[in-house]
Amino acid sequence: MVFNNTFSIFDLIVLIGLTQGVVCGILLLRTKRNARSNRFLGLAVLFFSFLCTKMLLHTLNLWDTHLLRYFPNSAELIIAPLMYFYVVFLVVPDFKWHKAHLIHFFPFFVFQAYAIVVYSLTLGHTDFAQKDILAD
Repeated sequence: MVFNNTFSIFDLIVLIGLTQGVVCGILLLRTKRNARSNRFLGLAVLFFSFLCTKMLLHTLNLWDTHLLRYFPNSAELIIAPLMYFYVVFLVVPDFKWHKAHLIHFFPFFVFQAYAIVVYSLTLGHTDFAQKDILAD
């Protein structure tokens, strides 16, 4: 295992952005003004912040640790539908949410389930070559 012991200015900027995104996302979820649209925006900001953890895993070489090798993070697939529904709720004030709209989130759920299965299968192995074979 090779660890990157340096914490660069890039890592600091990503960490500050991640923290700022989490705070902003929580505040958007709690606001009462435009509550329906702001819920989707708040979730999009939170998932985008969660996506920044993927960059930190790679730049800090945490990807080469046993527990974080195949950490399940497919946040990039949920940001687009969340932003879509944010805009729809802003533009169409009387928009009605139906269960059929959940189809937009189907790719995220499928890939996240797959990532969790791969992560749980590889978690018991300590050899990275075995982990890569199982993941493939």
